[in-house]
Amino acid sequence: MQINHCLEGCYECELDGGAVSFLGEGDLCVDYLSKDKQVFLGSRIPLKKYRGITVLLEMETAQKTLDQGFQQAHISLEQIKERLCSDGRSLIIKSKHEIDHIFSELYSVDERIQVPYFWITAM
Repeated sequence: MQINHCLEGCYECELDGGAVSFLGEGDLCVDYLSKDKQVFLGSRIPLKKYRGITVLLEMETAQKTLDQGFQQAHISLEQIKERLCSDGRSLIIKSKHEIDHIFSELYSVDERIQVPYFWITAM
């Protein structure tokens, strides 16, 4: 599963079937990258500027980590994937204050603690 957040600029990609997806400033996108079919045919950065965060989750490994570290939460990545990205669709949420708040801290965290902070926040 891939989670993208755009801080600045924009990112555009052509999807299987000819649809075009556009991720602008403050937007959030969740995709499931299937091994069986190519979802993205091509991409570009039309304004020549893109700054953002991408979180890639290897589903099986991430699920094992969640099962071991967060047993009480009963988090199912498969259920999340089915709810957000069923049938190979992408979820795009246009800029919202609540989403900006979550990601803003990831952009400003002290470099000395970035890796553990990102890991804890992503999980």
